[in-house]
Amino acid sequence: METLSTPDDVLNLFRRKAWIKSDSSVAVSQLTGGVSCRTWKIISGDSRWVLKQPLARLDTAVEWFADIRRIDREADSIRLLSTILEAGSVPDLEFADSETHSIVMTCAPDNAHNWKTQMMSGLVQEKTASSAGSLLSRIHERSKQISAVDREKFLNIQFFEELRIQPFHKYLAARYPELQSCIENLVDALRNRRTCFTHGDYSPKNMLVNPDSSIILLDFEVAHWGNPVFDVAYCLGHLMLKGWALGRNKEFGCLIGAFLEAYTSETEPLLPHLGLMLLARLDGTSTVDYVVDPDLRSAIRNVSVSWIKQARNSGSAELPSRNYEQISGALLS
Repeated sequence: METLSTPDDVLNLFRRKAWIKSDSSVAVSQLTGGVSCRTWKIISGDSRWVLKQPLARLDTAVEWFADIRRIDREADSIRLLSTILEAGSVPDLEFADSETHSIVMTCAPDNAHNWKTQMMSGLVQEKTASSAGSLLSRIHERSKQISAVDREKFLNIQFFEELRIQPFHKYLAARYPELQSCIENLVDALRNRRTCFTHGDYSPKNMLVNPDSSIILLDFEVAHWGNPVFDVAYCLGHLMLKGWALGRNKEFGCLIGAFLEAYTSETEPLLPHLGLMLLARLDGTSTVDYVVDPDLRSAIRNVSVSWIKQARNSGSAELPSRNYEQISGALLS
């Protein structure tokens, strides 16, 4: 595969593929922040694009490899979601190149801002959390109506295994042998109770917030036909960690409440999966860099482990699917 390592590499690709005129004025800059892809912003006249090329070895301290063909899953996801969501909810897919395993999408407007960046800089708005919960609910519910032909494109979960189950669940099971059976129950649920299109990376870093608080959703390389509880737990895990790290527990508890109120779909019990997400972000293959206080990390581990252990009874009707009181209680304790 031809690696696009410099702005000139990207520019040459655009000209070789005739995606722009040979004499066009073009500005190319690299975007940072992710570990799984090289991402470039391209501006030519009034046209603005983003190019993504996946990495075979992800940019993490622990070795982590994944099939670069996951970029095809991203392209398929954008095509599908553009048919079931409101215009502007996802980027438009402009070009796809099999030689470089790259795709080109429309670039978001300058007045759309990254939700993670907003929160880490102190802007905490319930309306945004509500938009994120509502968008996820629409994705999960509307995808249940797609054709069997479209569903077939997302049944293979290889990329989800490589980028989530192996580095999260399996890595933690090896590190915490006492949790192995509980984690296996969670893996079984993700593999075998699959009911809708699942994003697999529903994180604030992959959401751009418009001035009206609506969301532009990005990054679909681990999307699959899966269990919706994963997306809910994944997003709430990020919100909880930020609330703890910033010392704004009550406000982030309200964010979680707004998210869950707007997410109107049903899932299986949330807490065991949420505990796994929290622990993975401290002790998995890909960890957050903003939870640094040792005592806080220890407290989060204790909460995470106690919730994961509930997976022993994850099939029980006695476990509610929503546990806002316990989640907010953990934040405030």
